[in-house]
Amino acid sequence: MAQMNWLVIAAVVTSATACGGNPSAPTTPANIAGSYTASITASSTCSANMPTTTRVLNAAAEVSQTGAAAQLQFNIHGGSPVTVTGTVSGQTITLPSLSFNGTAAGNAISVVASASTANVAANGEIAGSLNGTYQASGTSCNAADHQLQMRKCVVTCSGNVCTCA
Repeated sequence: MAQMNWLVIAAVVTSATACGGNPSAPTTPANIAGSYTASITASSTCSANMPTTTRVLNAAAEVSQTGAAAQLQFNIHGGSPVTVTGTVSGQTITLPSLSFNGTAAGNAISVVASASTANVAANGEIAGSLNGTYQASGTSCNAADHQLQMRKCVVTCSGNVCTCA
């Protein structure tokens, strides 16, 4: 009888361990690879001091991914391509730092941010806050809630012109 009790206890412990899993086990990263349209919007606390045409910096973006490691390449109007390396864990992307220079309506825009995170929605949209400086038209604003939004799209080209729809 004592041997039967030990077998029952061992079976219960084994089942509980197998079902409970390890809470510190790595989370499977969302698949974010693909083409995107991206926009970086100045914090609402900054926008009152900026011309309307400089409050949003738009870009095309290509994302490549191997496991949890992701590379986001932004092609910003009026600027050089910018590649940012990040880490994907579950539905969250962490970008240790990023720096953009571009133009909007003929005005120079610069964004420098650090320690940013974004969430991946079920439809593939990526959205999050950027913590850093947004500078446009001689106005500079440091805030923790500049917005990054990326919408997955299909790239189609005709001649030398490509669109992301």
